[in-house]
Amino acid sequence: MIKQLAFGFFLLLLSQGFAQTFSSTVNQAIPDDNTVVSFDIQVTGLPTIIDQNFGVASVCLNMTHTYDSDMEVKLKAPDGTQTLLFSGVGGGDDNFTNTCLEGTGQAIAAGTAPFTGTFQSMSVLGNVNNGQNPNGTWQLVCRDTYGADQGFLIDWQITFNNSPAQPFIFTSSNIPIVKLTTLSNPINNDVKVPVLMQIIDNGPGQINYSNQTNYAYEGQILTEWQGFTGPSYP
Repeated sequence: MIKQLAFGFFLLLLSQGFAQTFSSTVNQAIPDDNTVVSFDIQVTGLPTIIDQNFGVASVCLNMTHTYDSDMEVKLKAPDGTQTLLFSGVGGGDDNFTNTCLEGTGQAIAAGTAPFTGTFQSMSVLGNVNNGQNPNGTWQLVCRDTYGADQGFLIDWQITFNNSPAQPFIFTSSNIPIVKLTTLSNPINNDVKVPVLMQIIDNGPGQINYSNQTNYAYEGQILTEWQGFTGPSYP
């Protein structure tokens, strides 16, 4: 009987799912001079892979500001992946109070200050659930884009569970797909380096798939890190 009760309790835990929240009390000002500041949370003890089955489900925060739309806030994962939580929302209204960002729900851009509740992040939150190891330093990256009034981050937290935000997985397109492979060479400014270009184009009206290996064009090109220039662009 005891074994049956223990097994039943185990099944109950499975049905409720596994969730773990990591939080940080910050109580720190965010400079109003366009400086990027980051606030860390150390994550430990999680499975070594986050993906579509287990990963980041939400990011919540409390922040004061007298002009919300000044604020840009991103989440940065241990592998360097960044996703935009919000930017330019709320106009001249005040504060973010118990604001949570998830992969679904009402877009935060459609919400109103103080944004209490759960909203969909501006970029795809699930893109951090990309197979990386979640154990390490997660950062809330904040920038006040306009002077005259500082923001103040009170606290923030990140929750992992088995109903995570889903990543955007690019598999196909109805326009040609261009792949650039750097061949382990960093892209520099003003110094052209060779990269491999592959173009997938099945023709007008056809779907192009990212995993195709029959390329309409495949060859090396030279590239550099530079914006478009021309007679009308100094």
